[in-house]
Amino acid sequence: FYYLWEIPFFMLIGAGGGLVGALFVKMNVHLTYFRRKLVPQSLPMLRLLEVVVIGVITNIIFFSISYSSPCDEYKEEYKLISRAGTATSSLWTGRYGTNMFPELWCPSGTFSRWGQLFYQPLAEALKIIIHIGEDSSEVPYNFNWLTLLMYFLVTFTLMVVTYGVGAATGLFVPSLVVGAAAGRLIGKLVKEIVRSAGSNLNVSLSSYAVIGAASSLGGATRMTISITVLVAETTGAFGILAPIMVAVFFSKLVGDTLGLGIYDAHIRIRGAPMLEEQSFDDKETNIAAQCTVKDVMAKESIVALPSCPSIRDIVFALTSCKHGVFPIFEEGDLPLSSNRKSSLQGCIHRNFLVKLVKSSAGRDQTDMSTILEDQSKAVQMFNYLQEMPEKAGFGGDIGDYQITEEEMEVRVDLTPFMHRHPYLIVEDTPASRAYSLLRDLGLRHIFVTPSKPQVVGLLSRKDLLPENVELALQYNESYAEFLAQKDKTV
Repeated sequence: FYYLWEIPFFMLIGAGGGLVGALFVKMNVHLTYFRRKLVPQSLPMLRLLEVVVIGVITNIIFFSISYSSPCDEYKEEYKLISRAGTATSSLWTGRYGTNMFPELWCPSGTFSRWGQLFYQPLAEALKIIIHIGEDSSEVPYNFNWLTLLMYFLVTFTLMVVTYGVGAATGLFVPSLVVGAAAGRLIGKLVKEIVRSAGSNLNVSLSSYAVIGAASSLGGATRMTISITVLVAETTGAFGILAPIMVAVFFSKLVGDTLGLGIYDAHIRIRGAPMLEEQSFDDKETNIAAQCTVKDVMAKESIVALPSCPSIRDIVFALTSCKHGVFPIFEEGDLPLSSNRKSSLQGCIHRNFLVKLVKSSAGRDQTDMSTILEDQSKAVQMFNYLQEMPEKAGFGGDIGDYQITEEEMEVRVDLTPFMHRHPYLIVEDTPASRAYSLLRDLGLRHIFVTPSKPQVVGLLSRKDLLPENVELALQYNESYAEFLAQKDKTV
């Protein structure tokens, strides 16, 4: 629950979540650049060692804090706010039937103050921070100030270090934990302010923890609606849906003014060609309008393939460049690297060629020709290659495939496997229009044609209506039958 006068505090929590998220992104980006130099992706064993070292250090830190924790007296009233559990004397759940008050190494009748959070998995600690004491207004339990502050700082630091290592460490749960700890801290501060004002209003610390968790995650990822729904669904806090929306909005607003989100930052680090929505900046608009596709397209060393190349030709094309797609021309004597204009027959993707080379290992000339002459076998091979798992980082290394010299001379007809109708664009098209086309359609490449292509017809939306298409098919069939009967009479 919440009160209307708490909305400004929720706005401040959202702004603070944006600051924390932006700080996390800045620190992680600098660490990622350092990590790429010290632990490159080309050394997988070194990356594995990094994961092991970070895991060991993390466990040592959490264990040391739990072991050195001061002990607090366990009161019988705490049973009112304990989550349901079976009585057991195990190290994890403690003798009091819940892991919210673990005894650990404390004397009998006490519990570990810091072990409440540090000796728990992150998901369990998140549940405790959010839900502890929410069902009892008679005996509210408040975490110690130092406990929440330590947990916030330690978890935030480890989140910065672990995000980007060679393991699936995740971002959502650590960010939610960091925000929940900070939110509960602010909630305790607000509660003290209310008490000092002489009011007996019951401030919900759980609400502050939930809003802090949403703000922290929103500040790191810069997502809005999905974060609101995710936090509301996972915590069941539908009663504070409006404050969550307000806090997430402010976290994104503050975060965007300070830099990119964590995902956009890592996309930029990796150099992925991510096309953002076009801005309305006058300078950028003028540059994009004056520049044409011909000015920015790849002009040199366009690697092409004939329609029926040998395995040697395919291997050479794959190892000589890193292109993701290869145009296919009908001329059998077309060189693999050519800048002269030719009629385009289709295109084929790099991943499919890699799979084709892999599947051709161990086959002779007769075997491959038999497969491709039979239409049903060609379809079966196409489906088999589509389902074949891709091998990352093919590059120029083909030693794993062990292709013999005889197999290198095997010719493969690419006609059954190629994309016959790739997207085309004329060379004098403005670069801004090509930008919109690539972004809106989600394309990775477009082939460029001469500026004066030959027009053979006009197609409108009306022509693609189902009834028009059906009429066109019926007309084509009847016309074909007419031509066949005319040939018989002649």
